[in-house]
Order: sequence, then C-alpha cells, then structure tokens
Amino acid sequence: MVTARPFLIDASFLLEDAEKAFLGTAAIVDSQGRNNSVVYGSVRELLRLRGTLGIGRGIVVIGVEAKKLSTAPNIERFRDCLRAIGMYVVYEPNVRVGELCRSILNDRKERWIVTRDMSLLQLVGPRCGVILRSEGTTPVVFTEERLATEFGIRPDQVPSFLALTEGGSRALFARKQAVRLLGDKECTGLRVDIRMIVRKMDVLAKAAAVARAVIVAKVGKQFDLDSLRDIDAVFRSLDGIRDRIGRQSLRQNQLEQLAQCDELARDIVQYQRLQKQQKQLESILRAERGGRVFPLFSQVKSPCGSISSSDPKLFDLQGGVAAGIVLDKEFHPHIADENRALEILEAVSGDTGLERNKRSKKLVIDDELALAGIDLTEALLSIAIGLPNTALCKRFLISPRRAAVLRETVMRRFPKLFLWLDDYRRKVVSDGFASFENRRKHWEGLGSSDMAKRNKAVQSAVRWLIGM
Repeated sequence: MVTARPFLIDASFLLEDAEKAFLGTAAIVDSQGRNNSVVYGSVRELLRLRGTLGIGRGIVVIGVEAKKLSTAPNIERFRDCLRAIGMYVVYEPNVRVGELCRSILNDRKERWIVTRDMSLLQLVGPRCGVILRSEGTTPVVFTEERLATEFGIRPDQVPSFLALTEGGSRALFARKQAVRLLGDKECTGLRVDIRMIVRKMDVLAKAAAVARAVIVAKVGKQFDLDSLRDIDAVFRSLDGIRDRIGRQSLRQNQLEQLAQCDELARDIVQYQRLQKQQKQLESILRAERGGRVFPLFSQVKSPCGSISSSDPKLFDLQGGVAAGIVLDKEFHPHIADENRALEILEAVSGDTGLERNKRSKKLVIDDELALAGIDLTEALLSIAIGLPNTALCKRFLISPRRAAVLRETVMRRFPKLFLWLDDYRRKVVSDGFASFENRRKHWEGLGSSDMAKRNKAVQSAVRWLIGM
C-alpha cells in the first residue's frame, strides 16, 4: 500500500507487541547493562509496518496509553531511539493518543492514522483515514464509506457503538445489532412515556411554586429568582449574608458555596435545580413527535462507558427519571439506576445491610441526625463512588462539617461494603484496569503519579462497575 499521505502511528500497539514477543526470552542488553528488548522489538515492528503500508513520511504518537503497556524507561528509550534515526515523535505521557491525533489533524492536511484502538475511528473524515492494525490480522483501511459499509455508522457514532458492543461475550449487543439499534433509533425514534414526563413536570412545577413562595416570604418582597442580579441585590440588603459576598457581583458558584451554610441561599439553589429539571423535560416534550424523540447519539462517551445523546438529552437527566421515561428496554442497562447499583454492590460485597424495604425499595437505616433531609441511597452511592467531601457539600448543599459526619455515618452503617470497595480500588490501581464478570476496562489515570487524575480514574472504575 503506497500513498503520498503522511501517517500518524499510534505507538501503543508497537510497544504491546514487543512486550509480548520478548516475554520470558533472553534479554537484549546494551553496553550499559540496560534491557533494550522492548525497544528493539518496537523498532522492528515499526520497520515491518513501514514495508507493509509503504510509509514514506510519518509521526509516531506516544500517549498515556503506553504506560499501561510498558515501563517508563522502555518508552523513553524507544522515543530517543526513534529521534536518533530521524523519526518525528510526539510524546505526551499524560494525554490520550486520540487527543494528540486530533490536535495534529487541525492542520487540515490529509493523513492516515495507524492504530489498534477502535475508538480512533471517530477521527475518520474527508482528510483522514484510519488503518486498523488488529493483532495477527491484515490491516484494514477505514474511510467514511468503509465505516458506513462495514458497521453502518457515522464517525460521530463510534463511541456509542463501542459502548453498546464492548465486553466480548458479555456485550449488550452484537455489532450488527448495535448498528441497527443506533441507526434505527435516529431514524425511527426512541419511544418515550409522555404521560410520565407531563406528570413529572407537574410535580416539579408545584414544588418550584412552593419553594418560590417560601423564599419570597423569608425575604419579605418579590424578586426574580432566576436573575443573579436580583439575588445579589437581595443578599446585599441582608446583614447575615452581605459581608460574605464581597464587592464583585454574585456568581453562580459563589451562590452554591453560600448554599452550603446559609438557609436562604440553599432554598434558592434548590429552586434553581427544580427549574433546571423542568427545562430538561420541556426540551424532550418539544422534540417529541408521535410519542417518539429522534436524538443524535453524540461523540461524548462517559468514562464509565454509557451512551450519550443530544437534541434532546435523554441519558443524563437530573433526578434519575430517565429509566422511567425511555420505553425502549434495550437502552435501560445504559441508564443510571440506583436500585440496580445497590443490587450489584450487595452481590459483590455480601453486605446484607444493603437490602431494601420491599415496598418502598429504599434503604432502611436508624433515624440519624446526619441524614436529615438527605436521601440515603444517593448519599451511599456518592460516597461509594468516592466523591470527596467538597463534592458532597455541593451535591447536598451541606457544610463541610456535616459532610464529614455524613460520610462517617454511612461508612459505619455499611462496613462490609466499604471494606470490599477499598480492596476493589487497590486491585484496580495495581492491575491498571477494572474487571467484573467477563468484562474489562482500562482508564488512563490509574497509573498516574497525579493523585487527582488517579482518584478520578478510580471513581470511573466504580461507576463502571455499578452503571452510574
């Protein structure tokens, strides 16, 4: 295959193949006593690839994925070796290969991407093709036409397609089924329960009206609760809040911080959240045609592998109402469900305290002051996922002290669960991936020295486990 297009070569599969090829064999040692087997193997695979594809000009791209497949010294010596022989190398150890390729493609030149990562198929376009180099098979060239012919999808549907089909024998759908599902639902629509949406909107409207009346009664005058300027003016007239605002105009994040320790601010933020839920449901009603909506399955894929849609949004509705609104049961496993999450946690941890009341389907706990006004299930799942106290403060509009008490109360109530979660997190970080039944998933931050990135990846691993 000879082409004038330059190539972007994902180094991940070169390193992976070299690690496997030299596993358990005699080491190739240089004059300084360093084991260069993987470097040699990776360069050898690159030269073979050059001959197979007819690569004239190319850039080797090394991203965060390489750290899952080889050691930092091997990766750096491979990079240095390539540069020494005149190859162009892009090396960013904390950035995904897909993002690096996307930034390079901004120069609008025609290129080929050579990779083993199917998620990069979403970069296919008029000026970019992807050559998929699966292990032990002939390279397959994907253009927009080939993607449509082979899988029946557009490049922007690749993340949702992979979310439906990943998992081997435990995948929710076979590839042909997933293609048919995505294509059909964009064309024929996704069935939604209009009556439930209307009922939910009515409940939200009444709750918002009550909240508005309570706020106006506390302030003693009418004002626009949807205007930060009016809220700012009200706060500056009140002695208890004025000094905490500062000289600059009130901002939304500042209002949410005030809500963690001030009752009036908390009431206003809760009112705003009710309004936001109403607007989300209104957008679905506006898009509804004959009991169906016609969403676009977007490029956004959550770290836990769920589907995302736009125009309208269906799978990330606030308040956990999506499972009841979407009538097509094929999508239910990809919609966050608290009851299913609790069932999974109970099964894997063996904590019988997670059994729910048969009638209410809610967790049962002794009356605790720390839980007053807080949904126990939501609090438990938030802490199980690994949200820090600052996130609990923002989510439940509580003070840092109460967040710490809430965490202590929940962890004391479910000790077996949290002991199991500690073991699960340690194993995920040690292995570099999460596994459950026959499924396995990697996250880029698990091996990071940046604790914030690592914690975010571990949270994603728990979310993936419980489908939240």
